[in-house]
Amino acid sequence: MKHSIFETLHIISKGPSDQQLYQNAFDSMLEGDAIVFTQAGVYSLLSKDFDFPEQLIYALSIDVDARGLSQKVDKRSTLISDAQFVALCCQYKKTISWF
Repeated sequence: MKHSIFETLHIISKGPSDQQLYQNAFDSMLEGDAIVFTQAGVYSLLSKDFDFPEQLIYALSIDVDARGLSQKVDKRSTLISDAQFVALCCQYKKTISWF
């Protein structure tokens, strides 16, 4: 991971069935932002029809593994550890939690 300061890290914890939350989150994202999927949010990485914005996409590996999704998630995402998640948060000016 880079050591630069980026703009906003969006942390999405709800599953993809909450379409309004996802629409609001994606509408608020700007160039240079990134997404981290946690908890039930990792289920959104299964959908081939999900229209992700052109941001960096991360997912907590512990949440992916706990749901048995390790071999099924979208290949555009990068699985990260808890320690990497903390480091990633430090690289962004602000975080927004969507839950």
